[in-house]
Amino acid sequence: MPLKVSIVGEPSGAPVPNSLDSLILQALGLVGDTPIEIVGRREADLILIYPYRYPFSSTTAGAVLEAGAKRLAARNKGGAEALLRKIYRIPTHVKMLAVSHENLDRRPWQAFGNLIMQTDIPRLTFWPQALDPQGFRFPYWWNYADWPQIPRPNRGKFTRFGAFYDLDVLCEPQDLNNDGHTRQDKAVWLTNHLEFPRGSILDKVKESVEVDVVTGVPWGQKLELLQSYRYCITTENSTGYGYETEKILEARTAGCVPVGYVQNPFSDFASASFFFTPPTITPKSIPPLLKSRPNLAGLLTYLSEFVLGN
Repeated sequence: MPLKVSIVGEPSGAPVPNSLDSLILQALGLVGDTPIEIVGRREADLILIYPYRYPFSSTTAGAVLEAGAKRLAARNKGGAEALLRKIYRIPTHVKMLAVSHENLDRRPWQAFGNLIMQTDIPRLTFWPQALDPQGFRFPYWWNYADWPQIPRPNRGKFTRFGAFYDLDVLCEPQDLNNDGHTRQDKAVWLTNHLEFPRGSILDKVKESVEVDVVTGVPWGQKLELLQSYRYCITTENSTGYGYETEKILEARTAGCVPVGYVQNPFSDFASASFFFTPPTITPKSIPPLLKSRPNLAGLLTYLSEFVLGN
Protein backbone atom coordinates (compact mmCIF):
# COMPACT_ATOMS: atom_id res chain seq x y z
CA MET A 1 0.00 0.00 0.00
CA PRO A 2 1.30 3.49 -0.79
CA LEU A 3 2.08 6.02 1.89
CA LYS A 4 -0.48 8.78 1.41
CA VAL A 5 1.10 12.21 1.94
CA SER A 6 -0.46 15.66 1.93
CA ILE A 7 1.52 18.92 1.88
CA VAL A 8 0.21 22.14 3.44
CA GLY A 9 1.65 25.58 4.12
CA GLU A 10 3.82 25.48 1.00
CA PRO A 11 4.44 28.67 -1.01
CA SER A 12 1.39 29.95 -2.88
CA GLY A 13 1.43 28.66 -6.43
CA ALA A 14 4.09 26.04 -5.72
CA PRO A 15 3.82 22.93 -7.91
CA VAL A 16 2.85 19.64 -6.29
CA PRO A 17 6.14 17.87 -5.48
CA ASN A 18 6.94 14.81 -7.53
CA SER A 19 8.15 11.90 -5.42
CA LEU A 20 10.90 11.37 -8.01
CA ASP A 21 12.18 14.92 -7.45
CA SER A 22 11.62 15.49 -3.71
CA LEU A 23 14.39 14.20 -1.48
CA ILE A 24 12.06 14.07 1.54
CA LEU A 25 9.41 12.07 -0.32
CA GLN A 26 12.05 9.75 -1.75
CA ALA A 27 13.49 9.18 1.72
CA LEU A 28 10.05 8.46 3.18
CA GLY A 29 9.41 5.95 0.40
CA LEU A 30 12.75 4.29 1.03
CA VAL A 31 12.39 3.85 4.78
CA GLY A 32 8.75 2.81 4.46
CA ASP A 33 9.53 0.51 1.52
CA THR A 34 6.47 1.88 -0.23
CA PRO A 35 5.49 4.23 -3.07
CA ILE A 36 4.35 7.75 -2.17
CA GLU A 37 0.94 9.05 -3.19
CA ILE A 38 0.12 12.78 -2.91
CA VAL A 39 -3.45 13.20 -1.59
CA GLY A 40 -5.70 15.69 0.19
CA ARG A 41 -5.21 16.26 3.92
CA ARG A 42 -8.30 14.22 4.95
CA GLU A 43 -7.06 11.17 3.06
CA ALA A 44 -3.45 11.41 4.27
CA ASP A 45 -1.45 9.10 6.51
CA LEU A 46 1.15 11.86 6.92
CA ILE A 47 1.03 15.64 6.41
CA LEU A 48 4.10 17.73 5.70
CA ILE A 49 3.62 21.26 7.08
CA TYR A 50 5.59 24.27 5.84
CA PRO A 51 5.53 27.88 7.19
CA TYR A 52 4.92 29.75 3.94
CA ARG A 53 1.26 30.59 4.50
CA TYR A 54 -0.56 33.06 6.74
CA PRO A 55 -0.21 33.58 9.70
CA PHE A 56 3.44 32.48 9.60
CA SER A 57 4.17 34.57 6.50
CA SER A 58 3.17 37.73 8.41
CA THR A 59 5.42 39.30 11.06
CA THR A 60 2.48 40.91 12.87
CA ALA A 61 0.10 37.95 12.73
CA GLY A 62 2.90 35.58 13.65
CA ALA A 63 3.82 37.63 16.73
CA VAL A 64 0.19 37.71 17.91
CA LEU A 65 -0.15 33.97 17.37
CA GLU A 66 3.14 33.34 19.16
CA ALA A 67 2.05 35.25 22.26
CA GLY A 68 -1.24 33.34 22.40
CA ALA A 69 0.52 30.02 21.89
CA LYS A 70 2.82 30.62 24.85
CA ARG A 71 -0.13 31.27 27.13
CA LEU A 72 -1.92 28.21 25.78
CA ALA A 73 1.11 25.97 26.22
CA ALA A 74 1.50 27.13 29.82
CA ARG A 75 -2.00 25.83 30.59
CA ASN A 76 -2.07 22.77 28.33
CA LYS A 77 0.94 20.66 27.31
CA GLY A 78 -0.67 19.69 24.01
CA GLY A 79 -2.04 23.15 23.32
CA ALA A 80 0.60 24.21 20.79
CA GLU A 81 0.10 21.11 18.65
CA ALA A 82 -3.68 21.48 18.81
CA LEU A 83 -3.33 25.09 17.69
CA LEU A 84 -1.13 24.10 14.75
CA ARG A 85 -3.63 21.44 13.70
CA LYS A 86 -6.40 23.99 13.88
CA ILE A 87 -4.47 26.51 11.74
CA TYR A 88 -3.85 23.94 9.00
CA ARG A 89 -7.10 21.98 9.53
CA ILE A 90 -5.30 18.71 10.21
CA PRO A 91 -7.29 15.84 11.77
CA THR A 92 -6.05 14.69 15.18
CA HIS A 93 -5.33 11.12 14.00
CA VAL A 94 -2.99 12.13 11.14
CA LYS A 95 0.77 12.23 11.71
CA MET A 96 2.63 15.46 10.96
CA LEU A 97 6.18 16.32 9.88
CA ALA A 98 7.19 20.00 10.10
CA VAL A 99 9.65 21.18 7.46
CA SER A 100 11.27 24.59 7.06
CA HIS A 101 13.96 25.74 4.67
CA GLU A 102 13.74 29.24 6.13
CA ASN A 103 15.81 30.71 8.94
CA LEU A 104 13.63 30.12 11.99
CA ASP A 105 15.68 32.57 14.05
CA ARG A 106 14.31 35.41 11.91
CA ARG A 107 10.89 37.00 11.41
CA PRO A 108 8.38 36.19 10.10
CA TRP A 109 9.36 32.51 10.19
CA GLN A 110 10.40 32.69 13.85
CA ALA A 111 6.78 32.35 14.96
CA PHE A 112 6.56 28.96 13.21
CA GLY A 113 9.82 27.84 14.80
CA ASN A 114 8.83 28.90 18.29
CA LEU A 115 5.48 27.12 17.94
CA ILE A 116 6.84 23.76 16.77
CA MET A 117 9.48 23.87 19.53
CA GLN A 118 6.58 23.71 22.04
CA THR A 119 5.40 20.42 20.51
CA ASP A 120 6.62 16.86 20.05
CA ILE A 121 6.04 17.06 16.29
CA PRO A 122 8.96 15.59 14.29
CA ARG A 123 10.68 18.37 12.33
CA LEU A 124 13.33 18.99 9.70
CA THR A 125 14.93 22.43 10.09
CA PHE A 126 18.31 24.18 10.00
CA TRP A 127 18.69 23.87 13.76
CA PRO A 128 21.44 21.54 15.00
CA GLN A 129 20.56 18.80 17.45
CA ALA A 130 22.35 20.70 20.22
CA LEU A 131 19.60 23.34 20.02
CA ASP A 132 16.66 21.12 19.09
CA PRO A 133 17.20 17.54 20.30
CA GLN A 134 13.76 16.47 19.04
CA GLY A 135 14.36 17.68 15.50
CA PHE A 136 16.73 16.72 12.70
CA ARG A 137 19.00 19.22 10.98
CA PHE A 138 18.13 19.27 7.27
CA PRO A 139 19.97 22.09 5.45
CA TYR A 140 18.20 23.38 2.35
CA TRP A 141 21.11 22.47 0.09
CA TRP A 142 20.69 18.78 0.89
CA ASN A 143 17.73 18.78 -1.49
CA TYR A 144 20.12 19.39 -4.40
CA ALA A 145 23.02 17.09 -3.52
CA ASP A 146 23.70 13.84 -5.35
CA TRP A 147 23.25 11.24 -2.59
CA PRO A 148 24.48 7.66 -3.15
CA GLN A 149 21.73 6.31 -0.88
CA ILE A 150 19.01 7.84 -3.07
CA PRO A 151 19.90 8.09 -6.77
CA ARG A 152 18.40 11.29 -8.15
CA PRO A 153 16.75 11.49 -11.57
CA ASN A 154 18.95 12.93 -14.29
CA ARG A 155 17.15 16.25 -14.58
CA GLY A 156 20.11 18.28 -15.87
CA LYS A 157 18.96 21.74 -16.86
CA PHE A 158 15.61 21.15 -15.21
CA THR A 159 17.20 21.89 -11.81
CA ARG A 160 17.36 25.55 -10.83
CA PHE A 161 21.15 25.48 -10.62
CA GLY A 162 21.74 23.18 -13.57
CA ALA A 163 23.30 20.20 -11.77
CA PHE A 164 23.19 18.33 -8.49
CA TYR A 165 26.05 19.06 -6.08
CA ASP A 166 28.80 16.44 -6.20
CA LEU A 167 29.77 15.64 -2.59
CA ASP A 168 33.19 14.40 -3.72
CA VAL A 169 33.91 17.85 -5.20
CA LEU A 170 32.81 19.61 -2.02
CA CYS A 171 34.99 17.34 0.13
CA GLU A 172 38.15 17.92 -1.93
CA PRO A 173 40.46 20.94 -2.31
CA GLN A 174 39.43 23.28 -5.12
CA ASP A 175 42.09 23.81 -7.82
CA LEU A 176 41.82 27.41 -9.02
CA ASN A 177 44.33 27.21 -11.87
CA ASN A 178 43.28 24.20 -13.90
CA ASP A 179 39.50 23.99 -13.96
CA GLY A 180 39.20 24.24 -17.76
CA HIS A 181 37.12 27.44 -17.78
CA THR A 182 38.00 30.91 -19.06
CA ARG A 183 36.96 33.25 -16.28
CA GLN A 184 36.57 36.99 -15.95
CA ASP A 185 38.65 38.42 -13.11
CA LYS A 186 35.46 39.80 -11.57
CA ALA A 187 32.84 38.80 -9.02
CA VAL A 188 29.20 38.01 -9.72
CA TRP A 189 26.29 38.35 -7.30
CA LEU A 190 23.06 36.58 -8.16
CA THR A 191 20.56 38.53 -6.08
CA ASN A 192 17.11 40.07 -6.35
CA HIS A 193 17.76 42.98 -3.99
CA LEU A 194 20.49 45.01 -2.29
CA GLU A 195 18.64 45.90 0.89
CA PHE A 196 20.56 46.32 4.15
CA PRO A 197 23.14 44.95 4.74
CA ARG A 198 23.68 43.72 1.18
CA GLY A 199 24.46 47.15 -0.25
CA SER A 200 27.23 47.67 2.30
CA ILE A 201 28.68 44.23 1.58
CA LEU A 202 28.66 44.99 -2.13
CA ASP A 203 30.52 48.27 -1.55
CA LYS A 204 33.15 46.46 0.54
CA VAL A 205 33.76 43.74 -2.04
CA LYS A 206 33.94 46.35 -4.83
CA GLU A 207 36.96 47.89 -3.11
CA SER A 208 38.89 44.81 -4.21
CA VAL A 209 37.25 43.60 -7.42
CA GLU A 210 34.67 44.66 -10.00
CA VAL A 211 31.24 43.13 -9.35
CA ASP A 212 28.41 42.27 -11.74
CA VAL A 213 25.00 42.12 -10.04
CA VAL A 214 22.79 39.73 -12.00
CA THR A 215 19.07 39.07 -11.64
CA GLY A 216 16.61 36.87 -13.49
CA VAL A 217 18.93 34.02 -14.44
CA PRO A 218 16.91 31.51 -16.48
CA TRP A 219 16.09 28.19 -14.84
CA GLY A 220 18.99 25.77 -15.04
CA GLN A 221 21.61 28.28 -16.23
CA LYS A 222 23.20 29.41 -12.97
CA LEU A 223 26.07 26.92 -13.21
CA GLU A 224 27.03 28.03 -16.71
CA LEU A 225 26.94 31.71 -15.69
CA LEU A 226 29.04 31.23 -12.54
CA GLN A 227 31.69 29.32 -14.48
CA SER A 228 32.53 32.54 -16.36
CA TYR A 229 33.57 34.39 -13.16
CA ARG A 230 36.54 34.06 -10.82
CA TYR A 231 34.60 35.16 -7.71
CA CYS A 232 31.03 34.76 -6.49
CA ILE A 233 29.43 36.71 -3.65
CA THR A 234 27.72 34.17 -1.40
CA THR A 235 26.22 36.27 1.41
CA GLU A 236 23.32 34.60 3.22
CA ASN A 237 20.00 36.38 3.67
CA SER A 238 20.40 36.45 7.45
CA THR A 239 22.28 34.99 10.38
CA GLY A 240 20.86 31.99 12.19
CA TYR A 241 21.99 28.88 14.04
CA GLY A 242 22.96 26.28 11.44
CA TYR A 243 21.43 28.37 8.63
CA GLU A 244 23.18 27.51 5.35
CA THR A 245 21.49 27.71 1.96
CA GLU A 246 22.62 26.90 -1.56
CA LYS A 247 24.77 29.95 -2.27
CA ILE A 248 28.25 28.86 -1.25
CA LEU A 249 27.63 25.30 -2.50
CA GLU A 250 26.81 26.62 -5.96
CA ALA A 251 29.89 28.85 -6.02
CA ARG A 252 32.18 25.96 -5.10
CA THR A 253 30.49 23.55 -7.51
CA ALA A 254 31.04 26.11 -10.28
CA GLY A 255 34.70 26.53 -9.30
CA CYS A 256 34.35 30.14 -8.07
CA VAL A 257 36.11 31.66 -5.09
CA PRO A 258 33.32 32.38 -2.53
CA VAL A 259 33.49 35.93 -1.13
CA GLY A 260 31.26 38.13 1.01
CA TYR A 261 30.53 35.19 3.27
CA VAL A 262 30.12 35.36 7.04
CA GLN A 263 29.89 31.99 8.75
CA ASN A 264 26.84 31.27 10.90
CA PRO A 265 27.12 29.33 14.20
CA PHE A 266 27.00 25.52 13.94
CA SER A 267 28.16 25.64 10.32
CA ASP A 268 29.16 22.54 8.35
CA PHE A 269 31.59 24.58 6.26
CA ALA A 270 35.36 24.87 6.82
CA SER A 271 36.32 28.47 7.58
CA ALA A 272 39.43 28.37 5.36
CA SER A 273 37.32 27.60 2.27
CA PHE A 274 35.82 31.08 1.72
CA PHE A 275 36.65 34.78 2.11
CA PHE A 276 34.82 37.96 3.02
CA THR A 277 36.88 40.09 0.64
CA PRO A 278 38.78 38.68 -2.36
CA PRO A 279 42.33 37.70 -1.37
CA THR A 280 45.11 40.03 -2.55
CA ILE A 281 46.85 37.07 -4.15
CA THR A 282 44.53 34.35 -5.40
CA PRO A 283 45.67 31.02 -3.92
CA LYS A 284 46.40 28.05 -6.14
CA SER A 285 43.78 26.04 -4.31
CA ILE A 286 41.17 26.34 -1.56
CA PRO A 287 40.66 23.69 1.16
CA PRO A 288 37.56 21.44 1.03
CA LEU A 289 34.31 23.23 1.80
CA LEU A 290 32.76 20.46 3.93
CA LYS A 291 34.42 19.57 7.23
CA SER A 292 33.22 15.98 6.83
CA ARG A 293 31.27 14.07 4.24
CA PRO A 294 27.54 14.07 5.08
CA ASN A 295 25.28 11.09 4.48
CA LEU A 296 21.58 10.38 4.77
CA ALA A 297 21.80 7.63 7.39
CA GLY A 298 20.73 9.95 10.20
CA LEU A 299 17.82 11.37 8.19
CA LEU A 300 16.58 7.93 7.20
CA THR A 301 16.74 6.71 10.81
CA TYR A 302 14.90 9.81 12.05
CA LEU A 303 12.13 9.43 9.48
CA SER A 304 11.80 5.74 10.23
CA GLU A 305 11.64 6.10 14.02
CA PHE A 306 9.96 9.41 14.69
CA VAL A 307 7.80 9.93 11.60
CA LEU A 308 6.73 6.47 10.45
CA GLY A 309 7.10 4.77 13.83
CA ASN A 310 9.02 1.79 12.43
